[in-house]
Amino acid sequence: MKNYVELLQRGNALMDIGLYREAVMYYDQVIEINQQCERAWHNKGAIFHDEEKYLQALDCFNKAIAINPKNKDSWNYKGLALANILRLNEALGCYDKAIAINSKDIIVWFNKGIALLRLGNDLEALRCFDAALKIDKKDYESWFAKGDILRKIGRYWDAAICYRNGLIYCDDDNDYFMAKKDDIIRTLVQSEKYSCEII
Repeated sequence: MKNYVELLQRGNALMDIGLYREAVMYYDQVIEINQQCERAWHNKGAIFHDEEKYLQALDCFNKAIAINPKNKDSWNYKGLALANILRLNEALGCYDKAIAINSKDIIVWFNKGIALLRLGNDLEALRCFDAALKIDKKDYESWFAKGDILRKIGRYWDAAICYRNGLIYCDDDNDYFMAKKDDIIRTLVQSEKYSCEII
């Protein structure tokens, strides 16, 4: 048992510094000793997911979930893997399972919102981002995503408020902000025009 724990810890340490192939080798050794090690299956799946090997990732997450159906993180990651191969309705089912286990996880709410957006269900997506923000008002990604929806339906003033809130909690050099910078600036300008027209 000590040997298996040490191998798992070594795999985790390698994963933390981005040495994924080496980490997988250790996780494989762990699984060889103890096929019921849920953490080894989950972490191996997370590595496959990051390497965009989604089918292999799904196999790992399924094994982790079979060992522990209450593993919220594996349900969430399984949802991400399914979403990445466009099995969005199945992904939603996984996010719902994760939320049933822990309804306070903003990452799961955000991921569910993104899947709903991809399915064209803006209203339900908005509810997910609102749920995330109710848990943590500093979740800038949910502020930006909510702003995107409001901007899309022409509610520029409300969208601008969301973007401004997101900017409060987001660093200027953040990748997410940089990717959305032009949209944010355009919306802020549109909202100013809108407010001037009202006045």
